[in-house]
Amino acid sequence: MAFVNTLLAILVLGLGLAIIALMRARSATRGAYRDVDGRPIEPLRGADADILQALAARGVDLSAPLAVQCIVSIPAEAAARATSERLQSHDFRAVRWDVHGAGFRVYATTLLVPTVAALATLRADLEGLAVSVGGTFEGWATDATR
Repeated sequence: MAFVNTLLAILVLGLGLAIIALMRARSATRGAYRDVDGRPIEPLRGADADILQALAARGVDLSAPLAVQCIVSIPAEAAARATSERLQSHDFRAVRWDVHGAGFRVYATTLLVPTVAALATLRADLEGLAVSVGGTFEGWATDATR
């Protein structure tokens, strides 16, 4: 009986050590993706972090500029037109807008190095612009993630 208890204790100890090793390995990979300014990707919110992590996992050079497409939903045509013009004057290209549901969507492309700081600034600027005309910033994507 002592032999069985000793064997059981060794199995429990081994299982415990295996669980600890797995937890350490998992926490070591958390935040492992870093952009060119050395910051971990995780401080970005949800979708931004997901896209940046997908880019890093695919081996995309995060130190090179990428074409980033942004979408802003706006309720009124005049506001969509004004938003398009404002984005064009701020170095966005391929700016267009069209009817989407009961409102309008503005599509704009910009070229940027996808750092944590650049993406946080992009989101803050476009969220602010969208709110100023009663709209919402829908997000961004790049061809490198497709």
